[in-house]
Formats: sequence, C-alpha cells, structure tokens
Amino acid sequence: MSNFDWDRTYKDLCNEIEILMIRKDELDKELGIIKRRIYASGPRTKLVASYSGMPGGGSNERPIEETWSLYNAVEEALEDVNDILDLKLDAKKSMEKCMSQFDTLEYRVAYMRDVERKRIAKIADELGYSYDWIAKISSRLKRMRNVG
Repeated sequence: MSNFDWDRTYKDLCNEIEILMIRKDELDKELGIIKRRIYASGPRTKLVASYSGMPGGGSNERPIEETWSLYNAVEEALEDVNDILDLKLDAKKSMEKCMSQFDTLEYRVAYMRDVERKRIAKIADELGYSYDWIAKISSRLKRMRNVG
C-alpha cells in the first residue's frame, strides 16, 4: 500500500459529516424553541405587584425584534451547515466510488472491511480466497497502519 493514508482521510470525512449532522439537529431544535417563543402567545406583559400594591411591569421577556434577530442568525447558520453537509456527502460518495475500484487485493480488502464494514469471511467468499489468506492480509494491513 502507498504512503497516502486514504482510509484515515475517509474516516476523518465521515467524522466531519457526523459532527455536521449533530450541529444541524441542534440548530433545528434551537429554531423550534425560538419559533415557540415567537408564536406561542404573541407579545405579552407580566404584571407583578409592587410594594405599593399597584401592578407594575416586571417583564423579563425578550423584545420581539431581538427574538427575530436571533431566529434569523440561527436560520442562517443552519443554511450554512446544510450547504457544507451537502458538499461533504458528495465528497464521501465520490471517494467511495473511487475506492470501490481499487485493483490490488490489499486495497480491496481494506475497502471492503473498513468502508463496507464486511466481515473477513464475507470478503474471502466474495473475492474467492480462503478465509485464512484474507485474515492474514487484513492483519498485515492493521499492523501497517499501527506502525505508520
């Protein structure tokens, strides 16, 4: 195998995608909370009794303009995350297509094991080699990765 650590690059890309999906979910939930604040019951005033016994305005509600500004900022961040996520997913698909076309047995074993998540017995069966031979190659690949 070459010095280029393609499997680490691929795994890093997959981790980036997972992080972006977590961020996307978090921003979606945040937008939901902000929408609830905006649309729940509209603007309201909390009246509290003062020491004089007369009602007074003690509201700690956020002004609607501030809430809309927050909503727009979160929505913009969500659009950015979605755009970046689309780019990363396209890159992942392109990488998988290229990796699936490896010619050498070592690359094919590494691809089937690490990307397709197939078991050694399944790889051996699909490639027409003995289980022991594919297990030996797989073990050698793992040792090479740990040394480098």
